[in-house]
Amino acid sequence: HPRVPAELAQLWMAPENARAPRSPAVIDFVSGVKLEVAGNFAKALGTFSQPSVQAGTLGDYAVYYKALAQMRLGRTSDARATFHALGDRGPVGYLSEAAALREAEADETLGDQNAALTIYERLSLAKTTSPDDVLMRVARVAKAAGDDDKAEAAFSRVYFEYPFSELAVQANAELDHLPAHGAIVAGTNRYKL
Repeated sequence: HPRVPAELAQLWMAPENARAPRSPAVIDFVSGVKLEVAGNFAKALGTFSQPSVQAGTLGDYAVYYKALAQMRLGRTSDARATFHALGDRGPVGYLSEAAALREAEADETLGDQNAALTIYERLSLAKTTSPDDVLMRVARVAKAAGDDDKAEAAFSRVYFEYPFSELAVQANAELDHLPAHGAIVAGTNRYKL
């Protein structure tokens, strides 16, 4: 095997000074997260609303936490607008999915089922961390909006495409209570391809 370097800094793929001092914005961000975890959403909102915290590498996360604080404080309309604005910024990774999910949750809370359904359907077409959960949200909101066909299709996808998911049992129970989901009898179109 190759010779092992004498200096550890050459052996590891991390810089020697990995514990460089944090910037004031990062310190504020960390304190804001701690405030949210502690349930002090009013102070966390003030911290995450600072422009210096919303700039830099963690800026999109600061905006996300700001919107979460708004939601927890009952300012759902403001939270929805903040989540929407964050989505428009084009965050990368999980944050794009999380912002969209939270925006749809805010839409549901505000009673705008159609807006929530649009977001959930868009997410159901993308690769997400929990596709069965997204499909259950599509089904639940479609059912609440009175679209039983769309609800049945989404519940069926959860049940048949994710049979080992914890949500498959719930999806099956929901399917049994939908009026359009009839029993299996001769001549039924239930399994028509």
